Amino acid sequence: MPAILTRHLPILLGLACISLSSTAWSATCNKPNVTGYQYVGCLKDGLAGVAKDTPQGLKTGFVNAQGKLVIPTIYESMNTVDDSPEKLVPAFAEGVAAVNKNMPTGTKYGYIDKTGKTVIDFNYEYAGNFSNGLAPVRQNEKLMYINHAGKTVFTVPYDDAASFSEGLAVVAKQGKFGYIDTKGKLVIPIQFNLDEGDSIDSYRFSHGHAKLFKNGKPFCINTSGKTVACP
Repeated sequence: MPAILTRHLPILLGLACISLSSTAWSATCNKPNVTGYQYVGCLKDGLAGVAKDTPQGLKTGFVNAQGKLVIPTIYESMNTVDDSPEKLVPAFAEGVAAVNKNMPTGTKYGYIDKTGKTVIDFNYEYAGNFSNGLAPVRQNEKLMYINHAGKTVFTVPYDDAASFSEGLAVVAKQGKFGYIDTKGKLVIPIQFNLDEGDSIDSYRFSHGHAKLFKNGKPFCINTSGKTVACP
């Protein structure tokens, strides 16, 4: 298992492989009308992450819907190789945001509320967004899900894990992935291959479906893992 939680797992694809496309369901992105930042994220919970060049490098903070800076740009940019520049900035979910900053022991992730107050300490090598009251984190090379109190709810034996969507979360191991439920049970087996450079965050369920590709042709599965017609 890699020492750092990666958002992208490169693999080699065979002709018979099933893969998911980065064109999977995407939510509407509303951004505040603001200038002076290198990157601006989508409004989530009324705030949008922004990134700005400083003498100390690229730093992130948050603006409100009117473009007013409400949480200073003091945090590091998010670790990602996603093609979308806005993925460099953090986002709020369920009233908190995962952010990272330089600590004496290295860059660590924690969670802040909408006032900028730290609500879960900076103890993680990686931290994802909350959904269904749970968030994926990595601590001491162990992957787990925590609750809003910062308590471990369950650990998972995978290389990577995403936030929940519609009660399911993508988990990946050795270049393949499936889905777990909010109890940590694998409910859709690890069988789908990741395209090189794809992020598992792209494979979330939306409106009861996830969009996949096999041999270049799209198809959909429902939350039971059954193949269904795409809407």
